[in-house]
Amino acid sequence: MQDTQPYFDAIREYVCSVCQTPGAHSYCGVAEKDVCAVERFLPEIVSVATSINSDRIDDYVSALRDTVCRTCRPEGQSECSVRDSQLCGLDRYFVLIIEAIEQVILQQKRTNGAETLTR
Repeated sequence: MQDTQPYFDAIREYVCSVCQTPGAHSYCGVAEKDVCAVERFLPEIVSVATSINSDRIDDYVSALRDTVCRTCRPEGQSECSVRDSQLCGLDRYFVLIIEAIEQVILQQKRTNGAETLTR
């Protein structure tokens, strides 16, 4: 299983700071008893982001719907009222989430490239 901590750290820095969830100006607005969808599905999100190689965000969104949204929705529902009412932070900030993950991947490639050069 892939270590998702670097991705989570980047998302917290890059995405959480602009999240419009109520209360997000001073803290994460997700209720204490709830877990943000980004955190809850982070391994799946990272898997989607690292398995797709496309310039089209629609390809990532389609994969997200097939993997994460399918798991999140109550069985049998094809619609998502949370997403439709723009209250799903994962859906609302998915482009930023993908960008944050891609930045981590680029940094890892740079680091691995630099390590290769110094050997």
